[in-house]
Amino acid sequence: MTDLRKAAEMALEALAWGQVDDAKEALHQALAQPDLAKVGEVGVWGHKREWVGLTSDETWEIFTHYDPLQYSAFSRAIEAKLKEKNA
Repeated sequence: MTDLRKAAEMALEALAWGQVDDAKEALHQALAQPDLAKVGEVGVWGHKREWVGLTSDETWEIFTHYDPLQYSAFSRAIEAKLKEKNA
């Protein structure tokens, strides 16, 4: 069950008991949650999450911090930065 569906069910139950404020609060909390879709998936709020790449500045920062000839450290640094941006 999605968070939005759970919130809708809680709101309906609260409304059935005349608890309008509780219903509003349940929906506000659900809508405040981030859309946790993975890249390429359509999330709870109906939009597709797009891939976020590195900027030129970020690429340059990694390039100047790591020796590109040390391939494993260089590639791990790039991978870590991309995971951070696309988490």
